[in-house]
Amino acid sequence: MPKKSSACTAIGNKIQRESVIFTTMSLKTIVLLAGVSVGLLSGCAGDKLLFPIEPKIEFVSIEPKTILEGEVFNITIKYQDGDGDLGDNSKNSDKPSFIVIDNRRYLPPGVDSTYASGFLPNLTPDTRSPSIQGKITMRMEAISVADPNLNEERFTYSIYILDRKGHKSNTIQTDSLTIKRF
Repeated sequence: MPKKSSACTAIGNKIQRESVIFTTMSLKTIVLLAGVSVGLLSGCAGDKLLFPIEPKIEFVSIEPKTILEGEVFNITIKYQDGDGDLGDNSKNSDKPSFIVIDNRRYLPPGVDSTYASGFLPNLTPDTRSPSIQGKITMRMEAISVADPNLNEERFTYSIYILDRKGHKSNTIQTDSLTIKRF
């Protein structure tokens, strides 16, 4: 069961929402920190969509850029969604809302290139115009060098998100991450 804390602050005609989500998955553990700033034009925009209804994401950072096996790292992305239906608003959803794909050339036989998938928190604030935007930081854990012939690997991840209606975002690629054996 995810743990969530959230606070909303009204700033002029914008609303800023901060939330922290901790999610544990069965095969891989991912801690999703959604330090979400949702920019809204609540009074002026009315029901007008400011962005397309398909989510759009943009790579911001991967930190640190070099890790040892088993260390954590963070991937931060920006998002926009015209109809504001990002994140899971029901406990019964069976479709993940974010997918992270491992782009390494060598993966052991039988290993799926989907590094992580899971559920974004509900990013739709209570008082808002339809369109939302903000940043999401995903804290990733439990990664190791996949090629047994190497002491370190340098690779990227591809990421996309899905909204509640099934609209798929563009796919982005992170900057390189270097992982070193102990």
